[in-house]
Amino acid sequence: MKTILDGLAVEYEDSGQGPAILFLHGWKTDLHTFDSLALLIAQGRRVLKLDLPGFGGTETPSTPWNVGDYASFVANFLKKVGAIDYSIIGHSFGCRIAIKGVATGKLSPRRLVLIGAAGIAHSRSARNRLFTIVTKIGKTALSVIPAPGLKAVLRKRVYEKARSDYLTAGALRETYVKIVGEDLSKAATLIDVPTLLIYGSEDDQTPIREAKAYERLIKGSRLMSLEGRGHFVHQEEPEKVAQLINDFI
Repeated sequence: MKTILDGLAVEYEDSGQGPAILFLHGWKTDLHTFDSLALLIAQGRRVLKLDLPGFGGTETPSTPWNVGDYASFVANFLKKVGAIDYSIIGHSFGCRIAIKGVATGKLSPRRLVLIGAAGIAHSRSARNRLFTIVTKIGKTALSVIPAPGLKAVLRKRVYEKARSDYLTAGALRETYVKIVGEDLSKAATLIDVPTLLIYGSEDDQTPIREAKAYERLIKGSRLMSLEGRGHFVHQEEPEKVAQLINDFI
């Protein structure tokens, strides 16, 4: 399905009837990351999936967005499709949006499921710390290198060492900097809806220590870890994740 929202052409899916579940995908993915999981929890529910701005079939904003901008967009989407009674299931970047939205009152879900949630500054990996240093001082440091070709090669190697998505972000590079630069620790303490945290024990992008930090910050939240699984645990073990969600919701 297509619609126009906030001046952007938006790709989304809307199926089923009953209390709504809104899926918010992670960085560099799209609404189809939840296809298998959605089928397993769709019975008796309205399933809403959308491509966030800049991903999949949805247009890229003309200016860099921060997490709050995405939260406002999602709130406007829910209003547009008439979803009042809803829960949210987010993955990675989608969790950042959900946390920010709930903390600021833009989003009011009945229940919140956070899969591989990121956003806590003090638990960043060395990779993300290196990326932060590079984005802040890298341009200045590299400016002294006269050869453009050498400069490009060195920049690429530094970002690859940090395992950052910055180089592949394209038109979303400045948005990416805004997203990863925001600490959501305080926002997490403001969440007052039942929250389920699902992580893979071998997640190297949002490690289990980050999950435990969120468990401490979000009052009454519950953490479930799936052994041997990684960042895309909802794709690796859709049946187990669906069971956890069905029991929770």
